[in-house]
Amino acid sequence: MSEDKGFEVVDKRGSQEVENTPDEEPVSQTPLDEAAAEEPQAEQKAEEQAPDVYAMAMWMIGIFASTAWQSMGLQVNPITGKVEKDLTQAKVAIDCAKSLSDHISSHLEESQRRELRGIIGDLQVNFVNQSKES
Repeated sequence: MSEDKGFEVVDKRGSQEVENTPDEEPVSQTPLDEAAAEEPQAEQKAEEQAPDVYAMAMWMIGIFASTAWQSMGLQVNPITGKVEKDLTQAKVAIDCAKSLSDHISSHLEESQRRELRGIIGDLQVNFVNQSKES
């Protein structure tokens, strides 16, 4: 491979000075990123607020539901890429999802309660069906 003679590589990692050619804008030496300083206030407030326990519980219910589907052998396990059936783990995941659902349902809107009942009901019906097949 031939080397192009039109370019010169200069290592300035140890240098504190920044050279600018007349065509370039001066480089800011401030440690703060200007784009981060201009971040909208709504995003900053969202980051400052503590996580909502009900939202976290809904997230966990989703994780338990997904685990239950995988453990019933009705979804592929994304880690192994295989369909695996373990009804004992599926039952525990369904029970955990149901327990969390029962704890937070009084604090949710009716549409969210209906959604949770549907998720838990679907899991329970499918668990019974899978148990009969085994």
